[in-house]
Amino acid sequence: MPEDYRNKKKEFSDDIEFEDSETFRGSHTTSFKDIILEIYKRCCIEGSKDMTAESGVFNRLVNGVVIEIVVPNQKEIFINNVDILRIALLPIFEKHKKIFYKYIEEYNKRIDELITIRHKQISFIEQKYKNKMHLKDKDYPNLYNLDIKKQNIYFENERVIIHKELLIGISFLLSYLRYFEEEGVTR
Repeated sequence: MPEDYRNKKKEFSDDIEFEDSETFRGSHTTSFKDIILEIYKRCCIEGSKDMTAESGVFNRLVNGVVIEIVVPNQKEIFINNVDILRIALLPIFEKHKKIFYKYIEEYNKRIDELITIRHKQISFIEQKYKNKMHLKDKDYPNLYNLDIKKQNIYFENERVIIHKELLIGISFLLSYLRYFEEEGVTR
């Protein structure tokens, strides 16, 4: 390599400034509205995905090699996204209580009812098998696990429905607050 190139390379490297990618914002600052719309977008994306597949870790045999496949719980992902959006919007809910009060009250009431029903169902299942679990010749442990799994599926499906209804309410609120209007566009 020629000597000039080495000197120029060193000269150029002294002029370069490095930014930390974690803290770099560039010329655009992120507003609260941008954050809310990004979370809302994530809710819509996750809510549109298939939620019927069973989640968990599965092993598949491919070309004689066992491959571990992780299938995420799409229902939980959707519910978590809507919960985060609800939490982020708490100051706005408080400010616009009159408009959004019925959605939050209905959401809280339905979640409480669902949790109560779930506890009752789990208690019923536990009582049903309580004195029979010690019997080795019966298939009670498997039946117990199956009943618990059915109850969990029901609970999860109901939670998805409740969170979809909450997302509808949030959509109305964001529309009322004109979050979906583009900046600089006038009517």
